[in-house]
Amino acid sequence: MLRKSFILMALLLWLNITGRGTTDSLSITITIAPGVGNANEQVPVTFAVTQPYPNPFNPSTRFTIALPQKSDVQIKVYNLRGQRVAELANGEFSAGYHTITWQSDRAPSGVYLIRVQSEFGVRLTKVLLLK
Repeated sequence: MLRKSFILMALLLWLNITGRGTTDSLSITITIAPGVGNANEQVPVTFAVTQPYPNPFNPSTRFTIALPQKSDVQIKVYNLRGQRVAELANGEFSAGYHTITWQSDRAPSGVYLIRVQSEFGVRLTKVLLLK
């Protein structure tokens, strides 16, 4: 809210200094660009994947995916050699927020890439497993 007030005051000051308007007849519309939204909303605005937490981790880490519409989703974990070490999801997800947990009981310590693919794009995130 403070940022909106500052922008409005700066705009009013600029208009008065340049003579392009007066404050009694000025109409201003401020549009805030849509973002991912927050977990309290029913349906997110865009496709997103949060950073896994905790990271580094042992033995499990979790992250949230945000889907604006129903979508087929594939979530796979790869080691740095490009070998798939786990498939966390492969199917249709409803619109909304979904929390995914990777329980890495059999994987050795190392860096892994989590690949989330949906109809809205692909997101890749890096995690570090320490045992």
